[in-house]
Amino acid sequence: MNLFSFCLQHTSFSLDGKLDVIVGDYPEGLLVDSQTGKDSLEWDEDYHTFSWTLGFLSFAFAWHLDGNIFATGNQDKTCRVWDVRNLSKSVAVLKGNLGAIRSIRFTSDGQFMAMVEPTDFVHVYDAKHGFEKEQEIDFFGKISGVSFSPDT
Repeated sequence: MNLFSFCLQHTSFSLDGKLDVIVGDYPEGLLVDSQTGKDSLEWDEDYHTFSWTLGFLSFAFAWHLDGNIFATGNQDKTCRVWDVRNLSKSVAVLKGNLGAIRSIRFTSDGQFMAMVEPTDFVHVYDAKHGFEKEQEIDFFGKISGVSFSPDT
């Protein structure tokens, strides 16, 4: 049984378990009420969508500790930061250098966010202060993902 007409790349429940975000080979991200388990792309009060750069796919996703902020990693070499309370426009658009953003993680205290490209670059942002400060780690090699230790 296919619930969606596109390939899912990543799905993740909010920290309280009430919301689920689904991203993949579809030009929009889907924000779903996880309690109802809606399996249709039709609009109703329990099933909402947010969209970002149309025509591009998304590969990665992460929730911030506060439960309102989340980030998507996209084929267009961007990581877009969203606020679930206003999905009409992304909070920030963070740009990579060479390739699609394939992995995103926030630290357990919510202070920092890392996004990675498939090769050579890891970007670490100050999430606590609006994603304006960045440290870029540049090395030669492939990257399969990123993670922080539980104590950040």
